[in-house]
Amino acid sequence: MLLSFIAFLIVFIKVETAIYSASQQKAEEGDALIVLGAGLSGENPGPLLRIRLNVAYEFLLENPNMVCVVSGGQGSDEIISEAEVMARYLIGKGIDTKRILCENKSTRTIENFAYSKIILDEYFQGEPYRLVFVTNTFHVYRAGLIAEKLSLSVQGLAAPTISNVQVNFYLREFCSLIYFWLFD
Repeated sequence: MLLSFIAFLIVFIKVETAIYSASQQKAEEGDALIVLGAGLSGENPGPLLRIRLNVAYEFLLENPNMVCVVSGGQGSDEIISEAEVMARYLIGKGIDTKRILCENKSTRTIENFAYSKIILDEYFQGEPYRLVFVTNTFHVYRAGLIAEKLSLSVQGLAAPTISNVQVNFYLREFCSLIYFWLFD
């Protein structure tokens, strides 16, 4: 029993260290930015999504030639797609509509990347492009693994995670990573 606990603790620490390390890497400039969806509050971004969008906005200002894919479908409890809300938010902050591409079918991270890749391949007409994605700190590592599974070369751009729910998300992400490694 003690050995099982020690083994679990070692795995837990290694996984959480990988999650944390991935969130500390700095994304370089790229040609395209994908903002991963994160839930809505009515027709507005939810708290995690708003943080992602603010980080994306700043990155887009620093990289004026970059296009942005806002990626997120409409959940069963949502009245509008996440992509539409994200596009409205960024346009409302002054990002040119010509720089925003909407992917509004995805419901999971793997779909965010797969559907966004289709849009970007068409946009760049088969030419190579450098890809950056935005998600919250706890999700950067797994999202990067998912993108690699789709043969995408990506850089993660970490948006902060709300401090009062941070422990919950990091524990949930640990479980999600174990599931990913075992079943995906």
